[in-house]
Amino acid sequence: MIWLIEGVLFLMIGFQLRLLMEKSKALPVPEILAAIAIISAIVVIARFLWVFPGTYLPRLASRKIAAREEKPSWKYIVIIGFTGIRGVVSLAVALALPLTLPNGQEFPHRDLILLVTFGVITFTLVGIGLTLPILVRLLGLSEHGQLEAVREREAEITARREILESARGSLDRIIKERNLPEGLARFLEARHETRMRALPEPPREEGQYTPATQGASLVREIITIERMCLHRLLREGKITDETRRRIERDLDLEEAAVDNREKNLPL
Repeated sequence: MIWLIEGVLFLMIGFQLRLLMEKSKALPVPEILAAIAIISAIVVIARFLWVFPGTYLPRLASRKIAAREEKPSWKYIVIIGFTGIRGVVSLAVALALPLTLPNGQEFPHRDLILLVTFGVITFTLVGIGLTLPILVRLLGLSEHGQLEAVREREAEITARREILESARGSLDRIIKERNLPEGLARFLEARHETRMRALPEPPREEGQYTPATQGASLVREIITIERMCLHRLLREGKITDETRRRIERDLDLEEAAVDNREKNLPL
């Protein structure tokens, strides 16, 4: 719904842009550019004046928040303040202005407001958007983001492994207490072992190959052979396309699990 609303709003400004450009010829261009520059500076500065107190004051006022959430570096706050990009909300407010006043007169400076709003949106989207990578590199946040992603990934893998290990103990207890049939017990154990094997291995040094790495390559090669056989059976009319989709889905899931293990990515 949000995507559709945004699309409709930008479509509306697209329809009005030609008319606005025609009307702008009657307006002084220096004043339009000056208004765009002033409003853009105001929204950028106001963003910075908001994000810094909004980030640090709650941690100073509440011990619970300070204990629960780590104090972020000022560099991250600069990025958040810098990315105060104007867009749909500003455009919606400008378009919501009435065409006329209650007395029937035209709403004063409505075209100028729309032009300035469109100019501010263009400046923040294009200007700030294109310079954001430069600011990230200047602040040295590229490596910080990669390290944070690695730590979060390792924490998630550890949590998944701990959950599965805890479930294994409960599974043994359930099988013993409820006297499950041997077939059902083996099915549940196999399911658990499959999920354990799908977890990534501990991080390895670059260039270091393990048996699991070599096994992943062989499994992927075998899956390719199985796909070729599957498509041959479909061409020969021995299976239906629905059957082909069900079998290929299983192959896709197995291949995804192999890729995740090899790349040390969580499922």
